Amino acid sequence: MRCYVHPDREAIGACKLCGRGVCTECGADKGQGLFCTRHRDRVDLLAPIASALHLDPDTRLAAPLVFGALGLLALALALKYDELVSLTTLVGAVFLVIAAVSWLLGRDKRPSD
Repeated sequence: MRCYVHPDREAIGACKLCGRGVCTECGADKGQGLFCTRHRDRVDLLAPIASALHLDPDTRLAAPLVFGALGLLALALALKYDELVSLTTLVGAVFLVIAAVSWLLGRDKRPSD
């Protein structure tokens, strides 16, 4: 396989996202695999989001608490302002569902003592 940017160079591997061959100059190992120049910046931008969604044991309750609080706030706004009832009720319900799902996912990741 050849590098897609430098066809005269042998590829050291393929980009994990697009599958294009990359040489040592074009490829970047980001800890989750090899990425081409086009995708390595995207991986840098998305890494904090991906690690936050991982729900590591120390912060597994953060997401359910935040989403739960947002859901309750939206439902409280729905009760206070009649003209926004359907929208804020829907938003509140979605946040509460996300809180429940993230809590359930976090339960599975608890460390075993």
